[in-house]
Amino acid sequence: YENSLLSNLKNGIWISDNSMLTNVSSNTITGSDYGIMIYNSGNGLIINNSISGCIVSGIYLDRTRGNNEVRRNSVKSNPRGIYLYASNNELIYDNYFNNTQNVGLAAISSKSSWNTTIKQGRNIIQGPYLGGNYYATPNNTGFSQVTPDTDHNGICDSSYTIPTDDGAPTISIDYLPLHEYPAQTKAAIFRNGLWVL
Repeated sequence: YENSLLSNLKNGIWISDNSMLTNVSSNTITGSDYGIMIYNSGNGLIINNSISGCIVSGIYLDRTRGNNEVRRNSVKSNPRGIYLYASNNELIYDNYFNNTQNVGLAAISSKSSWNTTIKQGRNIIQGPYLGGNYYATPNNTGFSQVTPDTDHNGICDSSYTIPTDDGAPTISIDYLPLHEYPAQTKAAIFRNGLWVL
């Protein structure tokens, strides 16, 4: 909790061997091979972490026991934002991804949820709704950057089907990917610390 982990060899934080109910929160991790590695563990919460400049991947879920919740993390400037290998039944939402490749997915890891039910609440990019994740790339071609939001609610008009690394069919879909919310609208509806819709 609230650690600064800079240029560690291998992993910034490594949770393994049947660890359950683990809370990994509010850490700043840069320069590791893997920012946060969860191996053979479940029912954890990965929240409010800032992960950047990793050599391989910001977050890596490897053969987990499921039911890990990954939300409100800033994962940027990594070759890969998050990778799932033989990991299913995870809940991954309200994260800011801005990486060369945001999601890596083995075909045997295609049964996780990439959004929560849409509900009012300030999301990680200051929009008025919680839903899925924000997908950007350094060259501004990320899904959230190029997909329209014609009703200006901060949610992309199209869902995002997350491809597997080997091209196999996937059922991993972010049904509510986030879109940048207009700055002038943000200012108009955020009053006294509350979103007013």
